[in-house]
Amino acid sequence: MSLKQPKWLAAILVGVVAVVVLAQALPRLLLVVVVIAVALAVVLSERRRAAAQLQNAEATGQALLAERNALGDITTGIAHHLPQDKTFASITKYASTLIGGGAARLEPLPGADLKSASGRVRAIVMAGEEKWGTLVVDGVTASSLPAARLQLLQNLADLAGLAVSTANTRAQLLSQSSTDPLTGLANQRAFHRKLAEEISRARRHCRPLALILLDLDRFKAVNDIEGRLGGDQALTEVAARVRGALRLEAHVARLGGDELAVLLPECESNGGFITAERVRMAISATQTAAGSRVTASAGVAALEPSDGALAFTGGTQDLIRAADAALFAAKRMGGDTTVRFTPKLDETVPLNPETRRAPRPDRAQSA
Repeated sequence: MSLKQPKWLAAILVGVVAVVVLAQALPRLLLVVVVIAVALAVVLSERRRAAAQLQNAEATGQALLAERNALGDITTGIAHHLPQDKTFASITKYASTLIGGGAARLEPLPGADLKSASGRVRAIVMAGEEKWGTLVVDGVTASSLPAARLQLLQNLADLAGLAVSTANTRAQLLSQSSTDPLTGLANQRAFHRKLAEEISRARRHCRPLALILLDLDRFKAVNDIEGRLGGDQALTEVAARVRGALRLEAHVARLGGDELAVLLPECESNGGFITAERVRMAISATQTAAGSRVTASAGVAALEPSDGALAFTGGTQDLIRAADAALFAAKRMGGDTTVRFTPKLDETVPLNPETRRAPRPDRAQSA
């Protein structure tokens, strides 16, 4: 074939032109490639940054949710009067897991170390206006924690203080609702609740139970002569003497006015009578501010197993009525005496004017 042929000549010319054009366009092409590469790098970097931000946001959201759930769990427990040890266990558990340190603990005063120490972080626990102690997390320091974690630690410490304050307030309210404010003895409501509990227990285990009802003799005259303040002082002294004359297992209450009650678990009629005499003589040693002697009448009744039976005869009201009948008999006999209930007790014994004054301290009657 000859190179002079027009077809081959045209092909050569086209190739030369293409090489020239390509040589001239190469810098621009390289620039375009570089621009595209830079654009792709920027896009990929932005995507990675957005993914990291999304991951951080999810982690932050999960952390906030965990904190909210923890604080809500503890607050709910406090509101539902969860035992204090369980509330404290929840607080230390969440402090350890959410703060990111090691073991956590609550240190109440006076053992709490309020000074800073290396390798741990702490927050003060306030119970109302008083400093109760500290919440301590080991294995981490305040400088290594972000502000949000330090605030969470303080929030947990505040909840510990709220748990302490709530428990103290609840105990105070329960005490006020069941305690006579003047004498410090149980009040009538608490007495009847305790009486029902003890009768149920006595029936269940077939054990004896004695009840003593006490009424101060002619105490209205003390109030009339010495005033309300003098009468209150005398009642307070009587309550202290009654408590001092009883064993620890006994339950004593003020039923109202100058009437007291003593409940004696595991005590039969004879033991109740002896205890009533001891209490009566302790009361008779009381003197008012003006020097008047205070005396009391006592009625004793008991629930006892009946001839080997597995249950008692009588119930709560029967026991109260029996003790009250014995007390009524003691009052009609002149006071400052003890009467023990028996089925033959005559409640209608006439009042003897000669016995209106208190008998001798060693006088006791068993009807």
